[in-house]
Amino acid sequence: MKHLPLPLLCLLLCVLLSACDTGRGAVSDTYTDGLVEGTIWSEHRIYRQEELLHARFTLKNITEKEVVLERADGPVVDIFLSGGAEGGRWSEGAGASQDLSRLVLQPGESYLIEWTAPPLQQGNNVIAGEWWGRLKRRESASVSICVHIGSGC
Repeated sequence: MKHLPLPLLCLLLCVLLSACDTGRGAVSDTYTDGLVEGTIWSEHRIYRQEELLHARFTLKNITEKEVVLERADGPVVDIFLSGGAEGGRWSEGAGASQDLSRLVLQPGESYLIEWTAPPLQQGNNVIAGEWWGRLKRRESASVSICVHIGSGC
């Protein structure tokens, strides 16, 4: 019986192990309502159990005029996590807790919120960056993420 040379065996092992870690790269989505562009970003598409979720949401004025976002009954911008065993919740320390009911963006100006969520339970989740848009309704950009143990999502 022939055996593989040790260097080739090591290379093959490295390739196989790295293939098990797909989805670890960052993921993002962008949506526009014609006035502002919202981009949600997550550090990974696939998180490991007990790993902290890092998310960023950026709003950018894409017009040549000042844009004012206002909402009387809540924050005009926030990050929302839904799905999985978590159900759904708003960010802590990012949007809702800032009580930002009015946001003024000059032409080309951006506004950024970041959220580090506690470790999530296993399952599929969606992270959405939401803002109160020009039509006085929620607009959002969202990405799907997964938290898994062992074999993936």
